[in-house]
Amino acid sequence: MKILMINGSPRKKGNTQLILDLFERLLQEHVGISQDIITVSLREKVIELCHGCRGCMVNSEEFCPCKDEVKDIENKMKKADLILIGSPVYVEDISGLMKNWIDRMAYRCHRPFLNGKRVYLFTTSGAKASNHAIRTLKHAFLAWGAEVIQWDNYSMGIRMEAEIARENLKNRLRSVYN
Repeated sequence: MKILMINGSPRKKGNTQLILDLFERLLQEHVGISQDIITVSLREKVIELCHGCRGCMVNSEEFCPCKDEVKDIENKMKKADLILIGSPVYVEDISGLMKNWIDRMAYRCHRPFLNGKRVYLFTTSGAKASNHAIRTLKHAFLAWGAEVIQWDNYSMGIRMEAEIARENLKNRLRSVYN
């Protein structure tokens, strides 16, 4: 099973990476997946701002004037069996990095490419986890053809406190694979 984890945080060792690292350990220890786990950190990728020219919508994404790494991420998504997406919550929504990447992938709303591929979404927040941020992610991935794995009413918002109850968190994360 090929798993792609996408980190939408600008922080190198922030809470979103902490949760992705925990996912990876759980996959290795409890599910038996030890290879084929790739992490993409959006902060390390060159992703230009969308020019709004509509060239990708009208003609093809090949006509996009942005020459960046969006297609590389898209190709990794196509190869993955499961995609985990994490973003910190900024002003009750996803990070600017994540939003910019989603905006650059807007052409995929008209040409879905994930075709039922399973995607698990989560957000991290110092206060309350934002349902709005989860909905932003969910709408993008549904438009791209993904099957969004649900936890409760949405996917999962994780309230990051000084000390995380790791066993409780591990049990919640295990539910993704059952």
